[in-house]
Amino acid sequence: NFEQQNKTHEMLSNDTTITTSTKDAEQQHGNQDSHVERPLSEKVHKFAFIVHPLTMAFLHKHPLLKGTKILPDSFVERSVSRLPPRVLSKIVGGYSAKTGQRVEGLLMTMFSTPRVMVGSKPEKSYKKIVQATKIAEKWGAKVFGLGAFTSVVGDAGVTIAQQSPIPVTTGNTLTVVTALETVEKALEKLGRRLTKAMVIGATGSIG
Repeated sequence: NFEQQNKTHEMLSNDTTITTSTKDAEQQHGNQDSHVERPLSEKVHKFAFIVHPLTMAFLHKHPLLKGTKILPDSFVERSVSRLPPRVLSKIVGGYSAKTGQRVEGLLMTMFSTPRVMVGSKPEKSYKKIVQATKIAEKWGAKVFGLGAFTSVVGDAGVTIAQQSPIPVTTGNTLTVVTALETVEKALEKLGRRLTKAMVIGATGSIG
């Protein structure tokens, strides 16, 4: 449960990077949010998270790739997938309302769409993602999250975790717990009790 207060969004002119920030630590300590149960910590825990374009539409929206609309999609999709991972934005000002722990994040991207990842050897995706973990480590991140299809490509993060200099998580466990808790709360509101359940997609990485 990380919350942010007094959010400010700044668009940097040289990229599509968006920075989300709050008041500095001193102001936060002096004017605590009413939801914070403990004082904000001085130490900041850093994390990194990687995503990727879902379709060609996402690629065409990138400022550096707007001119590619006149080219065949298949050519552009394959070509940009060879680009190295890069930082999209830095997330600052986050904190845990329960513990007061401050956090900062690095949002990264690789340029491969799911179609490219499925149609290529998983080792190509591994190489890009591991490269991103090394960038994150240099920035100070202590954990690296695999977003979207990066968490299921190949062996679902096992090889990446072995080659990464920092711990890697897919977030699948949290997804499962959240789903189960949602079902329990829904049944509670309906006044019903779960006896049998069917899981659709049980053979997937989350199922």
